[in-house]
Amino acid sequence: MTFTRKLDSVDSISATLARIVRLSVSRSAFARQAAAADTELSQPSYILLRVLIDEGCQPIGRLASMAHMDVGMTTRRVHALANAGLVTRRPDPGDGRVWVIGTTVAGERAAAALHNVRRDHLARALSSWSAAELRQFDRLLAKFLDDTKKTPIDTG
Repeated sequence: MTFTRKLDSVDSISATLARIVRLSVSRSAFARQAAAADTELSQPSYILLRVLIDEGCQPIGRLASMAHMDVGMTTRRVHALANAGLVTRRPDPGDGRVWVIGTTVAGERAAAALHNVRRDHLARALSSWSAAELRQFDRLLAKFLDDTKKTPIDTG
């Protein structure tokens, strides 16, 4: 493949990714998913719960970093989630100044309901794909994510 054709493919991939990101962060799409899941979780709250479910208990700063949020927003969301009984906050045994955040059963249930709606939607969208196509897409998407994460952004 020539350099120009590779760049054309990269441009097309970039444009498609931009559309995927816009769709994935769409507040209206998320609101429809939350309504279907019968939950009042906000998008940032769901993201925080998913990080905690996927990665386990985290100090607030690390949670913010893993969720790609600033610490202020994370702190506000964690406070609201704690008030709603969806997360717990406890002092870090090694450093009492640091709070460790974890999910509650209710938080896991709320996130699971929303996750199931999102997964079922994706399953319906991919229902005409063969098992081989799904495996190939999964493999290539994981490879893309790994390569993207380990490639530094060249600032010139």
